[in-house]
This record gives sequence, C-alpha cells and structure tokens, in this order.
Amino acid sequence: MTDLELVIKSFTDSVLPTAGTFVVDVEVKGISGSQIVWIYLDTVDGGVSVEDCATVSTQLGILLEANELFSGKYVLNVSSPGLDRPLKDLRQYPKNVGRKVKLRYLSEDGGKNITGKLTAFDGESIQIETEKGEHLTVSLEKALETKILPVW
Repeated sequence: MTDLELVIKSFTDSVLPTAGTFVVDVEVKGISGSQIVWIYLDTVDGGVSVEDCATVSTQLGILLEANELFSGKYVLNVSSPGLDRPLKDLRQYPKNVGRKVKLRYLSEDGGKNITGKLTAFDGESIQIETEKGEHLTVSLEKALETKILPVW
C-alpha cells in the first residue's frame, strides 16, 4: 500500500461499525483532482451489509475532508470485496473453508495454478483437496493468490 492508502486504512479502521468487521484492502486510483478511493470491507463471520458500507462511507468521508487528504475531487466507494477479488487478509480464510478456490502458488517448477476445495487453514498454510482427490498443503509464503470460485 502507498503512504496515502495506509493513512486511509488507519482512518477506516477507526470508523468500523462492528468488532468483526475489518479492512481487506484500500486502493486509490486516478490522478490528483479526479481520484477514486476504493475501500473493501469484510467480516469474520458472514458478509458486509449495505448499512455497514454506508456507515463507513459517511464517517470516513468526514475524516478525509477534515484532514484534507485530497486536493480536488475524489469519489469514495466502500464495498465488500466480492468473489472476483483475491483473499488478502488471513481473517478471510477460516470462513471460506469448504468452498471451491483457485490457488496460484510457487512450487519447485515455478508458478502453478490449482483448483479445489479449501479444506483447512491453520494460519501458516492452506490445505486444498484437488478436483482429482489429491490433498495439497501450501505455505502462505508460497501462496501468491487465492480466489473463491462461485459454484453454479
């Protein structure tokens, strides 16, 4: 994260509506005078409500204005990460155990992709049962990206 994104994350942390809500990611895109700020929230259990996003947006907007972080116009978007975004925070893994994932990781042969069911997470490694029934354990150090896959 950039310095600006870290400051915004700190402000966001201070206005979170419930104890189980946390900031997954902060992104600032665009050029000065027309920037878009994206705040992605998640919860330890369940999902993020529209009310939670609205509360954070209102209170964070007040803090951003009071601290004059932007010179000119900006747009503030507060949202849940959605399925298309990779897991970025360790607190996202436990609630997704049992779901289908796509994992990109480093192996001895270089980068690999694998799809399967997230069967366990112990804080240091991810365990996946592949579609072929194989069990794979990947340390977080080697995990490059984990995405939840929708089941249709």
